[in-house]
Amino acid sequence: MENGPAAAFCTALGFVARNRVLEFEADGARFYAMIKSIHDRLSKAGKVAPDLKIVSLREAPFEQVVALVTREFADVPLATVVALSKGLINYDQDKSAVLMKGTDVKGALLYLWNNGSPIIDVNVVAADVRHGAGNVLLLEAATRKGLEGRATGFRFRCEEHVRDTLNLARRSGAKPASVRIAFTRTL
Repeated sequence: MENGPAAAFCTALGFVARNRVLEFEADGARFYAMIKSIHDRLSKAGKVAPDLKIVSLREAPFEQVVALVTREFADVPLATVVALSKGLINYDQDKSAVLMKGTDVKGALLYLWNNGSPIIDVNVVAADVRHGAGNVLLLEAATRKGLEGRATGFRFRCEEHVRDTLNLARRSGAKPASVRIAFTRTL
C-alpha cells in the first residue's frame, strides 16, 4: 500500500519509490468482446501480417521465449528469468500464447491459474513488431483460451506508464485490484 506502514518504513530507511505496478481485475467475457472487435477490425483491414501466427507455449521454442522475455521485459525479476529458463514456473503450457513470425518468437502472453482465475504474468512483444497487430493477436488468443478453460475473469498488471495496457483496462471496464511499489536505495 502506497501510504501504508511498509512504504513509510522503506522511506525512513532511505529507499525511494522506483515504480508502481498497477493490477487490474477484468471480466473475461467483456474483455474478450472488446479485444475480439479490435482483432476483427485489424483482420478485415488486412493489418495482420500473414506470416504472424499464434501457438501455445508448449509448441513454442522455449529458449526463444526465455530470450524474448529477458531482453524485452524491462523489469522482469531475476528470479522469474531463472525459474522460466529452468521451466520451474507453472505457466499454463496450452493456454499461454506465443506470437511467431516464421520460426522466430516475437511475443508471449504467459499466465498462471490461481483458484480458477488466470493471472497474466508476462505480456511482451518484440520491438520490431510491437506497433502492429501482435499484441492484439496474443490477447485475443489467450483470452479466448482462458474462457474456454472456464475462467470468468482474469488479473493483469502493468507499470503505471504503460499506456496501451492502461487503455485496455479502461476500455474493458477492468477494476483496479492493487498497487505494488518497487523501492530502491543507492548504496
